[in-house]
Amino acid sequence: MDTNSNGTVTVDVHELTHAALLAKALGEAGVPAVVTTALCLDPQNQGALAKATGALRSGRTGVVIDPAAIPSGTELLFSILRVRVLSPDGEGQNGTGFGWGLVNSGAPLDCHASKPAKYYHTATTH
Repeated sequence: MDTNSNGTVTVDVHELTHAALLAKALGEAGVPAVVTTALCLDPQNQGALAKATGALRSGRTGVVIDPAAIPSGTELLFSILRVRVLSPDGEGQNGTGFGWGLVNSGAPLDCHASKPAKYYHTATTH
C-alpha cells in the first residue's frame, strides 16, 4: 500500500489472506473502511460506491482510493471471498477474490457465509 502525493492511496493486491492487516493499513492511511471475509456486497452498497465519484478506481493489480471523495458518515466495504476459478477446459482451483461497496459508518452489515463463487475464464483467440 502506498500513499500518493495527491492524497490518494494505492492498494496493490498480491494475496488476500490478512483482512485485519488490510483494515489496519487502510486506517493508518486515513481510509475509513471495513474489511470482512464474509459476503456483504449487494447492489445497494455497490451502487452507492459508484455514485461516490472518484472514491475508488480499480486498476490492473488493485485499487486507488481517494479518502477525500468518500462521503462523510460512510466507509468503504472490502469483502474478501473464497472463489473457485475455472479454466476453459473445466479444471478448477480454489482462490481468493474481493469486491467493494460503500456503507454507512457503524451500521450493521447484512453478511452471508460465502460459498465459493465460480469464475469462468474465456479462451482468447489471437
